Amino acid sequence: PPSSYNNAIALPNKIYEFIQAKLCIAIGPSPEMTRLVKQYEIGVIAADFSAESLVERISSLSPEDIQSFKQKAIFAAGEVSAEKYNRVLLDYFLQL
Repeated sequence: PPSSYNNAIALPNKIYEFIQAKLCIAIGPSPEMTRLVKQYEIGVIAADFSAESLVERISSLSPEDIQSFKQKAIFAAGEVSAEKYNRVLLDYFLQL
């Protein structure tokens, strides 16, 4: 479980690395990571931060579930890529 507010709302680079690797993601219920996983339907979210909860959630997956999450991660990888956001940032700074 998060030990501070900053940890609770963290959105670590590692989640983007997993998305770019087109992996099925399994996380605890951190709000920002949950938002991404739900938005793109790319993995599972444990009910709480215990290992048992995560094991339970992962154990419920079928091979088809995992393949579906990985396929959806292919789309998500393009949506959250640096290439997509570089243009947004460049346009913003050009307007300053």
